[in-house]
Amino acid sequence: MPLSLFKNSGKTTRFAATCVFTLLVAAMPLTSMAQETTAAPPAPAPATETPATTTPVAAPATPPVSAAVSAPADRRLAIAMNPAQITEALRDQLAQSPEETRALHKICASLNQQLIDRMQNTGAFRIVARADLEAVMKDQELQSVFTNPNDANLPKAFAQSAAKYLVQTTLDDFADQHQTLRGEDNHVLDRKRELRLSATLKIYNVTTGELHTSETLFVTQNQFDEPIRGVESDGDVTDRLSTDLAATLASQVANRVLDKLFPARVIAKTAETITLNRGQGTGIAVGQSWTIFAVGQTLIDPYTGVVLGAEEVPVGKAIVFNVTPRFSQAKLEEDFGVNVTGGVDTLPIARLDRNPHADDNLLPRE
Repeated sequence: MPLSLFKNSGKTTRFAATCVFTLLVAAMPLTSMAQETTAAPPAPAPATETPATTTPVAAPATPPVSAAVSAPADRRLAIAMNPAQITEALRDQLAQSPEETRALHKICASLNQQLIDRMQNTGAFRIVARADLEAVMKDQELQSVFTNPNDANLPKAFAQSAAKYLVQTTLDDFADQHQTLRGEDNHVLDRKRELRLSATLKIYNVTTGELHTSETLFVTQNQFDEPIRGVESDGDVTDRLSTDLAATLASQVANRVLDKLFPARVIAKTAETITLNRGQGTGIAVGQSWTIFAVGQTLIDPYTGVVLGAEEVPVGKAIVFNVTPRFSQAKLEEDFGVNVTGGVDTLPIARLDRNPHADDNLLPRE
């Protein structure tokens, strides 16, 4: 090959190499741009995560709202109600009188059910009814066996709420008297039947086992019956009287338990109108006169150290003019300083006038 050709060939080779190098250098920015273009889609990822981070920011606003509308804690006392009992002495007394025995047992059976009803209607207690305990426990056992174990309402067999107080009513005296008024021809002009019953109410503090309260209650019911000449009637007037007698005694028991554990309080005052935490079914009625007491210092026996109660100072009188299911309103006839600005324990106490227990000026305290 001629030398000139070789030299030209070397120039050609250098030229070709230079062209290839130039092309490679020119291609590098394109490759980098291609890589940036390919990597561009992940770049907006942070933007897509931004809404996710902003969503929880608004969430904390929910808990305070739910907390504000949550229901207050249930502060009702748990009360165990034992079935009413009849003393052995009374059973022996009526052993020779089948009619009186039948009437007393009817009263006792009715009293057990009406006691639960009256205590529940006070709205101040959670009732554990011992009279119905056997039926409740049988149903608990049945459900624990056959109910879906994941059911939120599944009860625990033989479980019941713990009661702080136990109420026991014992019947210790009973009389069923008949009186008949006859005319000159021995015709019955009028008949009267009167039932009288005496009972002892006891409230025990189950936590300590101590007797909290013991009182004797008396109730009387009578019925007049004026027969119509030539008209025969059947049925026993005692059936209605026994039910009325049981209802009256049940109301007395419920009201006394309520007064001992939760004395009536003045919970609000506007001008001459006060509001009492007593509603329908608690013995309060329109037209009744109530005395208002300010709660004073705690009284302690200097010898035993036992808390006797709290001093009560009369500060007013009021007449009830409105009774609702949960509270009542009364107009102050006298006001010597009725103050409702204190705490629960210092709110004024209200006591019904002409009540045989109105002279008890000591407020029981735990």
